[in-house]
Amino acid sequence: MTVATWISLARLVLVLPMLAVLLARTPWGGWVAAGLFVAAALTDALDGYLARHRREVTTFGKLLDPVADKLLVTAAIIGLVELGLVSSWAAVAVVGREMAVTGLRLVLAGQGVILAAGPWGKGKTLVQCIALPALMVGLPGANLLLWLAVALTLWSGYLYFRNAFAPRPA
Repeated sequence: MTVATWISLARLVLVLPMLAVLLARTPWGGWVAAGLFVAAALTDALDGYLARHRREVTTFGKLLDPVADKLLVTAAIIGLVELGLVSSWAAVAVVGREMAVTGLRLVLAGQGVILAAGPWGKGKTLVQCIALPALMVGLPGANLLLWLAVALTLWSGYLYFRNAFAPRPA
């Protein structure tokens, strides 16, 4: 297994402790959970960088990386709903979009079509990775960031589907 794959696996491993600490409702739980979330989110950039620069891009890594990303965000947002810090509507929008786009990518990959992440999707991920830990620690303006993340989530999801069904040159 490559170094990048091990880093993606580490991101997966961080999901459960992040969620457990968040839901424990201890005085510092939000801060610890936010720290674990940020550490896990930073591994996303690191594993991709290492895989490309070390020329260690693998099929397993291409599958594992987005799964780890989706699980991290999904666990965080569901935990925040459980704590009453996020509207269930926002969670349904984010998780539903992630599932729909992941399903679309799998179907297209089966047809030999790769649907790469675009700038809106990358922006969505960045705002989510700022909004979710900000909500965990109760920073002012975190709700505004969440709604920006939801808007970017829905917009980038629309663009994925539009691009997937756009006519392709023969």
